[in-house]
Amino acid sequence: MKLHFKNREQVGIELAEKLKDMVKGEPAVVLGLPRGGVPIASIIAKTLNLEFNIYVSKKIPHPQDEEFAIGAIGEFGEVSVNPFFPNVITKSSIENIKNKINSYINKYRKKPLPSLESKIVILADDGIATGLSMMAAIKDIQQFHPKKILAATGVAAQDTFEKLNKMTTVVALIISNDPFFSVGMYYEDFHQLTDQEVERILSDEQ
Repeated sequence: MKLHFKNREQVGIELAEKLKDMVKGEPAVVLGLPRGGVPIASIIAKTLNLEFNIYVSKKIPHPQDEEFAIGAIGEFGEVSVNPFFPNVITKSSIENIKNKINSYINKYRKKPLPSLESKIVILADDGIATGLSMMAAIKDIQQFHPKKILAATGVAAQDTFEKLNKMTTVVALIISNDPFFSVGMYYEDFHQLTDQEVERILSDEQ
């Protein structure tokens, strides 16, 4: 399988092109999921002249495998659970993830979230594999009665895309039915962003 994207910046540019007619003339906010969604959201916001901020949802890892997600929590408390592991998530694991979410918010959010009511909210990430983090984000944002939520991403696994599309509108540059081992398969440059990189992007928005 050949790589499809040079980097996250390319994804941001291409998503902005796809989104421009969907938000034209409408009040809209772009929220980037740290860390990988932040540069993408920033480019979308700058290109379309929209408000930009971060939104944090984090995966709950399996207690015996940090890389395997059994759920996710949104920053406003919504939880998505892998249906095959309903009894594995503990109160202590939830509290641990909530503490990590608060740490991210304190570190990265440079200005308060704007009002989301009656606006189009674009949730941007670099890729969607299991979709648990994005599901938690969608359910979280729905509490604020937006006009519409658009989940925007470079690549989404086919089965996840279909699940998410039942919840909201998914805008994906690639919908992959290949064996989906990682989002990084689709990027030439998929380095893990440092705190300094994320903070520089967010500082540029001030």
